[in-house]
Amino acid sequence: MALWLLRLLSQVPCDVVLLDMNLPDNAAGCLLCKLTQDQAPLRVLMTGLGNSEKTILHCLEDGAAGYVLEEEPWQEFVNKICAVACDEFIISPTISTALIARIVELKQWAMQLNGFKLTTSVIQQH
Repeated sequence: MALWLLRLLSQVPCDVVLLDMNLPDNAAGCLLCKLTQDQAPLRVLMTGLGNSEKTILHCLEDGAAGYVLEEEPWQEFVNKICAVACDEFIISPTISTALIARIVELKQWAMQLNGFKLTTSVIQQH
């Protein structure tokens, strides 16, 4: 199914791809990466995420341009499709808080990694 979809998307122009996390064989994660990391990345709006902050953040980190929660009304669904098509992003306050916390976590991790490299290079010089 994933290969069929990739072939189809290479032949049919589209503004936004709706991708459901509940695809068989956990194909959604692989498809998301493939669709957003190609030379001509597509805008992907994720559905079927439940309310898991962890899953939503993972999808955003993998390149999703947005997400739709199941309890959101149809008008919000349409608004998010339009926003993603215009390179805009609509995010809930809960997810924005989680996203900021994740950015801080990644920054701290990068600083630790940079410190490790500095320590290693200083040791190698002596």
